Amino acid sequence: MLLEKELHRKTIQHYRGIDLRSLIEGKPLLRTYLQACLPYGQTFLFVHFSAYFIESESFNQPKFDYNATWNPNAITVANISSVGTTPTNLFIDTNNTLYISALGFHRVQVWFEGYTIPTKTYSTIPNSPYSVFVSDDEAFYASIDSNPSYILKWNLSANHSINILNTGVSCYSLFVDAENNLYCSMNTLHLVTKTVFNNSVSLTRTVAGNGSNASLSSMLSGPRGIFVDRCLTLYVADCGNNRIAVFQSGQLNASSILGNLTDQFQCPSGITMDADGNLFIVDCNNFRIVRSTSGGFSCVVGCTGAAGSSSDKLNQPAALSFDSYGNLYVVDTYNNRVQKFFLTKNMPITPSSNTVQTTTTATQASISHTTDLKTTFYFTATTSDDSTTILINSNITQQISTVFRASPCANSSIIGSHCNITSTPCQILQPCKNSANCTNNVTTYTYICSCLPGFNGTHCEFDRRPCKPNTCSNHGTCNATSNTTFICTCLVGWQGVQCELAVDYCANVTCENKAVCRSLSNDYECGCISESYTGRHCEQTSSTQVVHQVVTKTIGYIGIVAIIICVSFIALMDILKFGFGMYPKEKKSTQKQKRKRQLAFSDDYLETTSCFEHWFYSGRSLYVDHVNNDLYCALGDRDRVIKASLNSSTNLTTTVAGNGTSDSAVNIMDTPRGITIHPDFSLHVTDYENSRVQLFELYSTTIMGWGVDKSASTCADSSIKGMHCINNKNNITMTYTCTRSCSAGCQDVQYELATDYCANVTCENKAICRSLANDYESECISGSYTGRHYEHTSST
Repeated sequence: MLLEKELHRKTIQHYRGIDLRSLIEGKPLLRTYLQACLPYGQTFLFVHFSAYFIESESFNQPKFDYNATWNPNAITVANISSVGTTPTNLFIDTNNTLYISALGFHRVQVWFEGYTIPTKTYSTIPNSPYSVFVSDDEAFYASIDSNPSYILKWNLSANHSINILNTGVSCYSLFVDAENNLYCSMNTLHLVTKTVFNNSVSLTRTVAGNGSNASLSSMLSGPRGIFVDRCLTLYVADCGNNRIAVFQSGQLNASSILGNLTDQFQCPSGITMDADGNLFIVDCNNFRIVRSTSGGFSCVVGCTGAAGSSSDKLNQPAALSFDSYGNLYVVDTYNNRVQKFFLTKNMPITPSSNTVQTTTTATQASISHTTDLKTTFYFTATTSDDSTTILINSNITQQISTVFRASPCANSSIIGSHCNITSTPCQILQPCKNSANCTNNVTTYTYICSCLPGFNGTHCEFDRRPCKPNTCSNHGTCNATSNTTFICTCLVGWQGVQCELAVDYCANVTCENKAVCRSLSNDYECGCISESYTGRHCEQTSSTQVVHQVVTKTIGYIGIVAIIICVSFIALMDILKFGFGMYPKEKKSTQKQKRKRQLAFSDDYLETTSCFEHWFYSGRSLYVDHVNNDLYCALGDRDRVIKASLNSSTNLTTTVAGNGTSDSAVNIMDTPRGITIHPDFSLHVTDYENSRVQLFELYSTTIMGWGVDKSASTCADSSIKGMHCINNKNNITMTYTCTRSCSAGCQDVQYELATDYCANVTCENKAICRSLANDYESECISGSYTGRHYEHTSST
């Protein structure tokens, strides 16, 4: 489009425009011939040049003759392994690079010319690309199927993309016109939108359809492929209406192309145009590709009319595109592949039957041009009556008041009102870019662009140099190391492959006292959190802060020392109390009780432990003689009973029963347990393993039992009537009673089982339940618990 504007700028001073809008309306063949129509207000400037002189698009528009044919048997260039299932769209640029939207793989696959496998990938994870388009400014677009959908744009020299437009629904087809306006075919909304980009602001409006699914001229039904020609005429493959809807620029009502009368379209899905304006259409539900000719539409490939997967058949084709050689590529959607049909015949036709001639009289110039159109056009401009007659097929005559005037020049290769402009294509069009050399072909009236190293394309418009003006960011210097690689030399403060990253000078710096490091252009600084710190790294503390720290630390140390002293004192008191039996000064009665407790636990460790254990598990194995203030202990595992005086300070013990051996002799015991002292100071001991009760005075006497559980015949003294003891190995509390008192002893001893009041009682905190005559009591292991069942913890 920029080239066209330049052409207009250089020729407007030499030519007055002819208003051709009414002339070409509804006459596609004539419009095709007038390929250089330039929108300029309401005026179209007509300049008679071959289609070769028109600036190339980013896609290929080959020139075919009327009899061109393609091999009906295609080869597969991409299958399910490279494009996934149900591909929908493709694009081939002027370098014959193939782009395919691989929906199932969430990426766009790219094949450079000559490659059989993808050479590059543009990822769209996690979503899928639905359609693709490459514009002539080295930009690549993809419509992303998502919720909501959007359009991504890549720069071909970079690998990252940006979201340029949210569309809500996916675009079945994308197109970028000569003015870089972006078109989107919204299949599900039954309309086509056009977005104009002005710097960072975009404006989107509807250019075809109104959102209603209908067949009126202003409506669409499931539109698919779209194409925009140089006059900004929009062609829409209106699938649901089985037509090609043609919208002139700025018009919302379309004219329709339905195909041949006897062979109409069935859901057209894709559309493109060759160099002469002939349409190539994907006839989806007829499983074929057709082209327009002067005689109507003819089938190109897939002409059997049946779906299939063989090389000559298609199944629901969706899109098509040409390479620069005229070979035809088709997206064969339901066969999960892309097919390539080779151009096999493209012979020129006889020039004499296709001559377009312009003649002027008086001040006249004559130009002849050959096209591949079957129809002969005659264009005559005269200056005698300021009128122009146009004959089409020798049967249509229209009068146009505006006159096309040209100044005569002696040299036919010179034009202009002052005959100072060369009429060669290189001079008029200046088509070669990037300082390329333009060479005219005077025979064919064409040109060739000779590109500088690193550039390619028909007009050397593609910059393939590794080092481009903006390759290295932030004023870095680019140095090419090969035809494809480079190294950027960055200025101080920048790093990265393309000098895109600022150097982080804080990476290896530690700012102290919670200061924050800030990286500057060529240095760093530490931002101290207050005026209490100074220095490059905030490592120096102010005098005021030092005083505050000293005071704070002193208070902390004092608190810590106080806590240590308290804990140490408590620990010392516990050690003295429980380890050495030392208590604070108390009343004498309390000291006496402590003294008894000390004696019981300070004697021979093994013996007192045995006594202590038997106290828990073998009945009352401790007994205190309150008259003489003596403590008796039955040592079951030592087979003896010991005595200690509570009035003595030496804690010495004396054996008063047994000799430490296990036997059934009268003065020996086997595992003594329960003990009691008679008022006459005689000692009664339950001899557990011998199943008897022994009386010890000067010597021991068996007063109950014969060594057999629950049997007895004598009782030495009636004074023991009613005493309790622990008998037999089942710890059954026995009550034995002498039925008759006599000097010789008691006879007929009767045994009665006492009630066990501890059967349903649970003493807590390891307390022991002891059954009494008519009640029970709990015995606690220490003074730390209180209550009837020792369920409460003492305050101490």
